[in-house]
Amino acid sequence: MPGASFILARNPTIAGDPNLPPSPAPSSARPNPHPLAYRPEVDGLRALAVLPVMLFHAGFEWMAGGFVGVDVFFVISGFLITSIILRERQAGQFSLLRFYERRARRILPALFAVMAACLPFAWLWMTAGQLREFGHSLIAVPLFAANLLFWRSSDYFAAAAEEKPLLHTWSLGVEEQYYLFFPPLILMLWRFGLARVTALVALAALGSLALSEWSASRFQAANFYLPHTRAWELLLGSLLAFLSVREPLHRRLGEGPGPALACNLLAALGLALIVAALATLERSTPFPGIHALAPTLGTALILGFGHGGTWVGRLLSLRGIVAIGLISYSAYLWHQPLFAFARLYSPNAPDSGVLSLLCLATLALAGLSWRFVEQPFRDRSRVSRRGILLFGTLGSLLFITAGTVLHLSGGFPERSGQQVRQLFQELRHTKDEMCGGEVDRDAPPTLHQCTAGDPTAPVSVAVLGDSHAEALYWAIGRELATRNRRGNLLTYSGCPPILDTYRADKDASHRCRQYNSAVFELVTAAPGVDTLILAARWTLYLENTPFDNVEGGLEPAQDGSLLAPADAGEKWRDDDSLRRRLVAEHIRATVTRYLATGKTLVLVYPVPEAGWHVPNLMARHLARGEMPAGGVSTDHGRFLARNRATIAALDAIPDHPRLVRVRPDALLCDSLIPDRCALALEGRPLYFDEDHLSLKGAALVAAEIARLLDGPTGDDRGSTGP
Repeated sequence: MPGASFILARNPTIAGDPNLPPSPAPSSARPNPHPLAYRPEVDGLRALAVLPVMLFHAGFEWMAGGFVGVDVFFVISGFLITSIILRERQAGQFSLLRFYERRARRILPALFAVMAACLPFAWLWMTAGQLREFGHSLIAVPLFAANLLFWRSSDYFAAAAEEKPLLHTWSLGVEEQYYLFFPPLILMLWRFGLARVTALVALAALGSLALSEWSASRFQAANFYLPHTRAWELLLGSLLAFLSVREPLHRRLGEGPGPALACNLLAALGLALIVAALATLERSTPFPGIHALAPTLGTALILGFGHGGTWVGRLLSLRGIVAIGLISYSAYLWHQPLFAFARLYSPNAPDSGVLSLLCLATLALAGLSWRFVEQPFRDRSRVSRRGILLFGTLGSLLFITAGTVLHLSGGFPERSGQQVRQLFQELRHTKDEMCGGEVDRDAPPTLHQCTAGDPTAPVSVAVLGDSHAEALYWAIGRELATRNRRGNLLTYSGCPPILDTYRADKDASHRCRQYNSAVFELVTAAPGVDTLILAARWTLYLENTPFDNVEGGLEPAQDGSLLAPADAGEKWRDDDSLRRRLVAEHIRATVTRYLATGKTLVLVYPVPEAGWHVPNLMARHLARGEMPAGGVSTDHGRFLARNRATIAALDAIPDHPRLVRVRPDALLCDSLIPDRCALALEGRPLYFDEDHLSLKGAALVAAEIARLLDGPTGDDRGSTGP
């Protein structure tokens, strides 16, 4: 994040440390080369970091790699802050209290201003659940623990990432956690000498990078948010400061045309690495790890060699670019709340025009914030040390108290009126009915871990699939209870019940293939289980694209699911049509293998996707008194176009006396609203988010499954559908 201190050291003479030789006296023949001299190109580098981050969070796909701007900020921060520590330590003037005072002046005033500005809009536009989650952010951010909060808080019932106003403050947490430990550690190690400390910093950076690369394929969320796998980026900047403390790197090359050309080429390489990362990395890229080397090494090359006399230095020193760099911290703070509240306010996703205007508004607010908030608090003649520490303490306590109240109150659901409160009863009821907790995928599945139906009956039905199957499960259980039967849930979120496939976009901890194999062995070896129900979000796995209902409901771009055949090597990676064909063949083979065991198999076709978070959409319409005539719905034709290939693949599975096909779209589309797929019925949502059926929606499908299974013979069973 762009919270690194702004350096205006004009007289950077270093003295007083036996580990270092005296710095060369500046001469009139050449500019002072010390790394702490003000460098406008560093502000230009900040601009190069913050603009891509803004465009990335705005959702512009052509800036899919914009998230690496944060990594650029980490390196800059590590370099500048460590340079301050070294300068003051060499002069015998370093003080931890003064260091943290400087951090408080830099970080807290603008941060608290943005948090305070968020409060009224959160109160007006957030649902109770969203406001409660926002309260968690208010607690975590002043404690610089937002990265820990967002690491632990992702689930289906959490607000979409794009609707979290303080999501971006995770980077503040990482940086401040780093600076909680780094300065005292340097002070303790200083007695070993500069060379040894530099070597230790380098080893720590390599260790953190190795850990990050190892975690990137195993623990993606932890790798992204936690400080031990991010530390190497800050340490890279710190290492650069250590290497530059005697003499800047570009000066070590010497003078003359040759060294000047080398500096130009190295700085240009640095800029090229950053631009390449922006252009090639995507949301699905395991990150950080080695993929973060390009933007971080590129930043280090510019800091080390891109002084103002180089091509890159002159480019980054252009007045307009420097101006954006000066306000980059405030711009970073303001952009995410503006985007989040725009998405919270409107039932439909803001279009590119609105988001572009919000980018400009971000820069305008950042300029005001820099002038009237950042600058006054950094002026010690206007705000004393006691004043800034008191401000930080009281401000933190106020936000933590506000967050605690929002949490304990459940987000003040009474704000929204009776209709909206009843609306979200469906959400809470659905969540209460779920099994709850993540199943240990390393343990073998069991027929008794989550059962529903008649508790006195043996388990005779198994529901297999992903979270879409789980959403159907309790409604199926109610149907089973009336028939003196009992069912078991064998589902794994993000894992369709297709044998010999795996999620290529997930790390190794997502044991989809292993789980499906274990389930197959379990249910085929259980003679009492005579009926299997297979349900999943089939189309997402085949198409690997989020749903756009073309009416304003657009799922986040990261909601793809790259399902891949495990027995086809890597040749599918260059041919997505081949991948889809192979996955379709695996669906057919899976159904065939299950039918060969002599069990009845219910194949549930795709549930129509909504695109909108349905309860939130209805709440926004109710708050404005503008509920559409006939209720909320989506175009049936859009469903058919989106699912044409999936339906064809499922239809291609040969008929069988024990194969029962269920078409949820035949129940939810056209029959309730002509040419539309209903998202609500009798004022109650049929979905609990963008694509999972609520208990009311699942009851419609479960009743149809039960009706088809009630036939005494295979001839009485069929399929729902047009």
